[in-house]
Amino acid sequence: MPIYVRGVNEFTGKVRLFIGRVPGDVVRKPNQDFAEEVIRTARPEVPVVSGRAAGSLREVATASGAIAEGGEDVAYYVYLEFGGLSGRAHATSREVYADGRYIIPAAKAIESDLVSKAEHNEDMVLRSVGLR
Repeated sequence: MPIYVRGVNEFTGKVRLFIGRVPGDVVRKPNQDFAEEVIRTARPEVPVVSGRAAGSLREVATASGAIAEGGEDVAYYVYLEFGGLSGRAHATSREVYADGRYIIPAAKAIESDLVSKAEHNEDMVLRSVGLR
């Protein structure tokens, strides 16, 4: 599930205008940093039995954005994050959270910090292409 943080999207959108003049890593690295920070904030909140669920959190970054996600290798991660029915014959129930329990709340908790960093990164990229 993608997480959109105001400021990060604006940064990415402005950079797209000049993407031909900006090396991909100049944009990809800040996007990866945003997603990593969300994961660092979310990981301690994920319940730990074996540690596999918390360990499954990862970031995927490109020049056009970043996604923090969990559970690709842990089938029950979606159940932990969003709730619902699980187990044999759906015998186990967990309250449903449409916004999730870990990743989206973590992004919201550090949103102002991410916006500040996005503004700094925007300035850095614009300077690198001679627009500031």
